Amino acid sequence: MTTTARSTLASAFRRAALPLGCYYTVTLLMPLANGAAQSGVAFVDHAVVVLIVPLLLILVFCVVDAAGRLLARTWRGRNQSSGSGIVAAACRSGGVRFSGAQTRE
Repeated sequence: MTTTARSTLASAFRRAALPLGCYYTVTLLMPLANGAAQSGVAFVDHAVVVLIVPLLLILVFCVVDAAGRLLARTWRGRNQSSGSGIVAAACRSGGVRFSGAQTRE
């Protein structure tokens, strides 16, 4: 994992710390305070899902974001270097003139 990817992931987890803390409080600590631990395996299964799924979702969103940024950077680089397309053609020809436009030369 590169340093940039590691810092992006760490930043995502830091931004999610407060919402995750609130979520964990409501979904784990409050049921424990109300006696949910007595239900045994059912609560443990619930706790594992509650702990793992949000962390995996943050990881997936970071990967999707990184892929989108990579594609955007690749797309920009390809379009800038290729010199093709309407905008590039207009730049090469000196501009676009519209039939009704008055220009001073």
